[in-house]
Amino acid sequence: MKPTHWALAAALASVLPGTVWAQWGASASLRQPSSVRQTAYEYSDYYAQEPAATAKEEEPGGDEAPDQGPTGPANGYAADDDDDAAEAPWSIMSLRPNGWLARNDIVIGGWTEIGYQNRPDGAFTGNGPFLTEPTGIPATGEWLRPNLNQQWLYAERIADGSKGPGLGFRADFLYGVDGNDAQSFGNRPGRWDYLSGFDRGVYNWAIPQLYGQVAFNEKLSVKVGHFFTPTGYEVIPPMGNFFFSRQMLWYNGEAFTHTGALGNYKVNDTFTLIGGWFLGWDTGFDQIRGGNNGMAGFAWNPTEETSIAYWSMFGNFGWRGQGFTNGVILSQKWTDRIMSVHQFDTLSTNNPTTFIINGITRNSIGTANYIFYDLTEKLRLGARAEWMKMDGTSYYTFTYGINIIPSRNLIIRPEMRYLWAPGVPNPNAPGTIAQNVFDVYGRSTIFGIDTVLTY
Repeated sequence: MKPTHWALAAALASVLPGTVWAQWGASASLRQPSSVRQTAYEYSDYYAQEPAATAKEEEPGGDEAPDQGPTGPANGYAADDDDDAAEAPWSIMSLRPNGWLARNDIVIGGWTEIGYQNRPDGAFTGNGPFLTEPTGIPATGEWLRPNLNQQWLYAERIADGSKGPGLGFRADFLYGVDGNDAQSFGNRPGRWDYLSGFDRGVYNWAIPQLYGQVAFNEKLSVKVGHFFTPTGYEVIPPMGNFFFSRQMLWYNGEAFTHTGALGNYKVNDTFTLIGGWFLGWDTGFDQIRGGNNGMAGFAWNPTEETSIAYWSMFGNFGWRGQGFTNGVILSQKWTDRIMSVHQFDTLSTNNPTTFIINGITRNSIGTANYIFYDLTEKLRLGARAEWMKMDGTSYYTFTYGINIIPSRNLIIRPEMRYLWAPGVPNPNAPGTIAQNVFDVYGRSTIFGIDTVLTY
């Protein structure tokens, strides 16, 4: 459950009548000119994709090789055409390369992520009901001990429209301490995967995606069902991000998942349009408070070194109230080793909440800025700086870390993260949301490290 959702359970009575783009089909035409590429247009592996390579899902014709992660072996690298077969990442599909699944273009894969952080980080670690433990012992929560963050399995068939209309699907299943963050917490309790009765303490189940897709031709495709939000830069799957910790901007000011329909139209090799209709934010085949919103945007590559993505979402967001959000992502490759990414977001709603009191943002504006440097193919450096003004108060984060990549199936990511908010007072009220906001966002230093094994 997001920090913006600390008060969701308590506020449920008021919610019911009487929560360049992350995760839009494996990086649609955003051809990132770097080994560290932008993750836009649904989830995509964060690493390695040269500018000429795009995701098969967003190239409905299917002429391109599948992208990394859910649209291909999730591995932390995009294998080059001249790579030796021995260097290719291992995947579940390697067990039966010519089996029935492969012959029918069905891919099964997954990953295991194990992580450690020494205290709550204002995002996935230590939030919701797991910020304060009934026992008073932090080690029983999501920090101060190694945890299984994500045990993930997926199955998919990419819709191929190169020879006329083609059908596809995708299903994702997650278990771990990140499960609550991937659940449909914009649902009524007991609907889909939210508070379904299968959770066990800090370990939770989630089904973050289940959708069907039609590629009508080489330009137009539409998916219908439950899927990741098409907005933002960071994502739930770990390989879609450079850092172990998550962006404050995304975590507090954007949706995670939707139920509805999402289409994209490839105008040409450098410009793609997207549009969709959803049953509000963070819903899984459910609707509360009349959730009903639309979204529109585009992705544009004006040069081989530059990518620009813009989105606007508007209408009734369900549990987050009525309003609108806008965002833009600019990524630039400066040299063969250096790349920067810059994101700007705004959110405006009529939700009767204030972050510093309720832990749920009503209005916000903010930026997230990244710089990446590739020391070698197996060692990468990165830094992320954020400013976010939520309901009149400014919050800041700064994170730096290293990505160590021993093999094409393994990533190790140590990092340091700093949070501070000079305008947040100490309420001296233990156990309250206001105290939690001060303790986590007021001034914190967090060490974190995770390892991700893909297959």
